[in-house]
Amino acid sequence: MNFKEDAIYKHIGNLIYKIRKDLKITQEALAKKVDLTRASITQIENGRQKLPIFQLYKISEVFGVSIYELLPDNKKVSSESKLDKLSLKRVGKEKESIMKIIEEDNND
Repeated sequence: MNFKEDAIYKHIGNLIYKIRKDLKITQEALAKKVDLTRASITQIENGRQKLPIFQLYKISEVFGVSIYELLPDNKKVSSESKLDKLSLKRVGKEKESIMKIIEEDNND
């Protein structure tokens, strides 16, 4: 998966997780209702498994929501992707700073 595709599936998985928890439905129960395994539901919720449209449709029916409520807004995914990239850059810079401090500490 490319970066934007990854963000889309993570967003969908996160929504499925939140709605499932709000409705107090177990992964096992949801899996049975949509003809998937519990492991597949886990992978979907974590954004690691691609979800065919017909499966997303089945899940939306179980949840009693429109399929569109499970899809991210294009602008939101783009901004989330940009935020993720910025976060990664920031972590990299922080790591460099920490490594310099450790090196300086070791030299003393």
